[in-house]
Amino acid sequence: RAAVDMLAADLRAAEAVRPYRVGATRDDATAGVFYRPDTITVLAAAASRSASDADATRTYYLKADLPSNVFELMQYDGRQTDLPVVEHVVRLAFEYVGDPPGAGGDPVTLDPALLVDGPWAEDASHRRFDVDLGRIRQVRVRLRVESADASLRGRGGAMFVHGGTSNAPERFVPDEEIEFHVALRNATGGR
Repeated sequence: RAAVDMLAADLRAAEAVRPYRVGATRDDATAGVFYRPDTITVLAAAASRSASDADATRTYYLKADLPSNVFELMQYDGRQTDLPVVEHVVRLAFEYVGDPPGAGGDPVTLDPALLVDGPWAEDASHRRFDVDLGRIRQVRVRLRVESADASLRGRGGAMFVHGGTSNAPERFVPDEEIEFHVALRNATGGR
């Protein structure tokens, strides 16, 4: 619930979104990366209307460290700090729904290739972005979380991304897949 609440609130308040990391450190656009399926940056998502962070950016992404068995939904504040939001998130994916190319029509799932092929524009911070990002009207978020206790996870397969130690099906707590959709009420795309 914490992850859903946080992501949904920031997306609803968004002025624009980017499907990659934006900020002072490890900025994807600077590295020439303009799309990541498991990353989203929310531009101008203030904690509240009167908050001092009215021009804040927040990036959400999946940290998956297989050797240490750490899987976390992370939040980057756009400046220096990356903090875990929720542990045991084993999958994270974002899809974008918006205006189709051409003249009008019903909203469609936007092909990632459309969001990285130009034409290009610059935002107020002089960062390049694909103008097709202005088509985005809704974000579909998919999260998959696992039990923190390995003794409640089976050996793997469809029920578990990462197997556990349980051999007793009556003790299984399968991974939970959550999907939610958020309309971007304030989206302007440009910013």
